[in-house]
Amino acid sequence: MKKHTPGPWIIDDFNAKDKYSSVLWYSIKDSIGTKLIEVKGIHYGVNNDEAEANANLTAAAPELLEALLMLMDVYESKGQLLSFNVDIARQAIKKATP
Repeated sequence: MKKHTPGPWIIDDFNAKDKYSSVLWYSIKDSIGTKLIEVKGIHYGVNNDEAEANANLTAAAPELLEALLMLMDVYESKGQLLSFNVDIARQAIKKATP
């Protein structure tokens, strides 16, 4: 598996509107502030609420992957899931869908 930029990924507090329209965009950055992705809203095919939801989901991607890998590892080795692992998965889902 290829490696991705390690998490956590954060949504930059700077939600800008350009001077010509009401388009919002969100920058997803890594833990040292390097911009990884921009998610844009209106005039780019999605409304601003959907753009915000997409930004939340994108920023949560490393935690979601980590939680899923952990769940699968525990399930494959023990044949069951532990509440600790399920709690980590729930935290990642909460970050993705605030």
